[in-house]
Amino acid sequence: MPKPHILYAVLNWGLGHATRSVPVIKRCLLLGYDVTLASDGFPRKFLRKEFPRLTVAELPTYDVSYGHGVLRHHAWKLFVAVQTATRREHEAVTRLHEEYRFDAVISDNRYGCFLPGIPSALITHQLRIVGSNFLGNQIGTRAIGRWTKPFDYLWVPDHSDRLLSGRMSALNDERIRWIGPLSDLLEVDTPRPHRVACILSGPEPHRTELEQLLLPQLIATGLEVILVRGVDGPNTVRMKKNVKIVDHLNRAGIAGLLSLAGVVICRPGYSSVMDLHKIARQAILIPTPGQPEQEYLAAHLQGFPYFDIQEQDKLDIRGGLKRLREVKQRPPNVPGSPLAITSALRELTGS
Repeated sequence: MPKPHILYAVLNWGLGHATRSVPVIKRCLLLGYDVTLASDGFPRKFLRKEFPRLTVAELPTYDVSYGHGVLRHHAWKLFVAVQTATRREHEAVTRLHEEYRFDAVISDNRYGCFLPGIPSALITHQLRIVGSNFLGNQIGTRAIGRWTKPFDYLWVPDHSDRLLSGRMSALNDERIRWIGPLSDLLEVDTPRPHRVACILSGPEPHRTELEQLLLPQLIATGLEVILVRGVDGPNTVRMKKNVKIVDHLNRAGIAGLLSLAGVVICRPGYSSVMDLHKIARQAILIPTPGQPEQEYLAAHLQGFPYFDIQEQDKLDIRGGLKRLREVKQRPPNVPGSPLAITSALRELTGS
């Protein structure tokens, strides 16, 4: 019986979609499937380094920009941008299929990456919009329903108790498969309590704004801090008093950094939340202003004592570190589900 040939497409909206895809891609290869990857930008570079023997095709870039303070796009403009990107990537995937002939498609949050008549699965943790605007929630949820309609399966990287994703994945749909949290980090248990790992990511100008706000506060702690700026290009390393500043690290470097960190400072992107639970680390979480998903996740995690939630324009890093030291509690390890991934893959491919 010929091996199934899978197209695995990854969204370029930060690096989280690519890193969380690693366990699924590795499971595909373990099952003996042929895999062609597809993405753009930094995630494509990451996937080429992580899987040098696989073809990594290029997909169109999403044209969504961010302004100062809040999203530059109003909701309807964001809808138009995603709709346009969906059409363009569907055309690109159709051309790839003509060249490679796929038996199944797995898309990590790229709504246009499906093929009529070919089994397809969408990996997503957001099946509903749950912001503070009721009308916006309704419109956004209907839009997601429209974009997910072509997919045969919806793979949610969480358990059915929705501990991590909360109301974002609270939807009754027979296509849903709970494949468990996804993280390529190894479980570690050797933190140094006075070491702080600060990992920046996300769209500009918010990434730069947060870096500029954080740096003086990190210096003021007097603790051993490593700040990963999360910018592409030639890597540079420099010291500013007690803060070691690194432009970027590969995943092995990030894993090593987190293994020794007592506290992590980062955005509450869903992939970061899964990583923090995998390695059981306390964290100060700073949502990107105007990004509803991160704002909801921050509110959802507010009641977890091992996370300190702060607004970008009201940072108090020393206060947050003090509160976490007093709590001492670390996140519970929320394990992944290799068997659930295998089951979902076999269902998708009929193998």
